[in-house]
Amino acid sequence: MGWMSRRGWWQGVVVATLLGGVKSALASGFALIEQSGSGLGNAYAGGAAVAEDAATLFYNPAGLTRLPAAQLVTTGHLISPSTRFRDGGSAINPRFTGGEVVAGTLYGSDGGEGGEAGAIPNLYYARPVGEEWAWGIGIYVPFGLGTDYERDWVGRYHAIKSQIHTVNIAPALAWRLDQQWSVGASLSAQYIEGELTQAVDLGAMAAALGMATAPANPATDGVSRMTGESWSWGYSVGLLWEPDPGLRLGLAWRSGYDQRLEGERELQVPPSLAGIVASSRIDASATVHLPPSLSLSLYRQCGPWSLMGDVTWTGWGRFQTLVVEGEDGSRHVQQERWEDTMRYSLGVGFATSDTLLLRAGVAYDQSPVASAELRTPRIPDSDRTWLALGLSWQATPGLRLDAGYTHILVADTSIRNHDSTTGHLLLGEFQSDVDVLGLQLTWRLD
Repeated sequence: MGWMSRRGWWQGVVVATLLGGVKSALASGFALIEQSGSGLGNAYAGGAAVAEDAATLFYNPAGLTRLPAAQLVTTGHLISPSTRFRDGGSAINPRFTGGEVVAGTLYGSDGGEGGEAGAIPNLYYARPVGEEWAWGIGIYVPFGLGTDYERDWVGRYHAIKSQIHTVNIAPALAWRLDQQWSVGASLSAQYIEGELTQAVDLGAMAAALGMATAPANPATDGVSRMTGESWSWGYSVGLLWEPDPGLRLGLAWRSGYDQRLEGERELQVPPSLAGIVASSRIDASATVHLPPSLSLSLYRQCGPWSLMGDVTWTGWGRFQTLVVEGEDGSRHVQQERWEDTMRYSLGVGFATSDTLLLRAGVAYDQSPVASAELRTPRIPDSDRTWLALGLSWQATPGLRLDAGYTHILVADTSIRNHDSTTGHLLLGEFQSDVDVLGLQLTWRLD
């Protein structure tokens, strides 16, 4: 077949589709820290130590022992990312152009607005049992992504549409050892599903067979669509220390998850090439290692003021390879070489009255992507800075409303990525930012 065998071509399509989709997102890597509307206004500073409502189940289950009564917490976050690509010399693989360097932008647009807005819902219930015990259950979304570029953009062989959703169901139990120390743990069942699409350069394939077609031509592009889903188990444990009523230190560990997505890859072929390549479906799977994390948090009450700080390590370094397998027995291992990341945050609160608390916070979030060559346009990850404001209003003795807003400044992101099947080069820079709006209702149930 010339430059690639038929079997190698299909393996490449499956591999490229899966690899592009699991390594992108809003926060560091593709983690979502937006689990609490009350914490959003402080940029989630002090998350493992604040323990002011049932959402502590996610950040530190030991904090459940601080709740004086049963609580139901509902939260929602609206996330609106903006992602635009600026070309810096993208090119078609010279082996398809007789050695001539041809700009990829001659055959594609800049992608338009690639960011895709989404909503993140969360639900928590917690109840104390006597003076020492508390239990709860949480339903939340810890990982996710969403981007959607124009079908003819220059990076279409790397990504067009990317959607990944997760849902965790986590029961938790906490125990107060004495007046200063509490411990807690939760067991979590995680469901993940995804849909990933990208263009396939069938024009290059036909040219390799001696046909009069051109590479990187949107008119002869196929479209590969991958869907998959999986369940896995994880856990979290936490420790809370209260040396005096106005000071708390929290330490929390969340385990990683080993997900094996089982799904189907569909290839759609344009009518002009239907006699050369047939539309098809093939079963495929990918093993994805989602990271653990460790958080150390501080909360200090000083009269009407409250001060918070947090340092969180995320173990993205375990995502070194991605293993992709096809129903035909093929197996591909791609090197990812992601790095562990750190997140630093500071927050402040000021109680203007018994019913109103104002919040503010800043955070710095590292990216796990090691280089421009390893970066993907599915969501172009980069270091980011959070600027947050929020408030809490005790509307009635049994109902509290929290609202928060965060603007995330994302560092300009360079990319130099070769398509794994054709070698076309995507070279340029992404300019991104994110707006997050969060609302939370907390009901006291007794």
